[in-house]
Amino acid sequence: MRCNTLLIRRGMISTASSPTVLEESDFVRLSSVCVDFQPLKLMFRPCETCDQSIVAVMGLFDCEILVFDRYGALQHRQALQLMLNEIGSNLHVRTVIWIPNSMQVAIVTNKFVKVYVVFK
Repeated sequence: MRCNTLLIRRGMISTASSPTVLEESDFVRLSSVCVDFQPLKLMFRPCETCDQSIVAVMGLFDCEILVFDRYGALQHRQALQLMLNEIGSNLHVRTVIWIPNSMQVAIVTNKFVKVYVVFK
């Protein structure tokens, strides 16, 4: 299994297939998380009053929701069961959109949009 690393530093998350690709002086590593797919896009859930950061990590066929505390430590993770292979062939994720003022995320594929409730 290949581990794709997310590097968390103050105010941003970056991706790297290998942490050695990035200059160590560029990052203060607060946390790192391995995901089982190549991350293509990160979408933070907008929330000005939250003590935590919630981010959707999107891949071509996968999406995982990660929750970090204000210090950058991973608190929770939830893999969304997209089941794109079971639904049809040639399906892939185009983007992820957080639904305003909710704990819902819309997964936009090349054929349809599906809304998931995260952390029920």
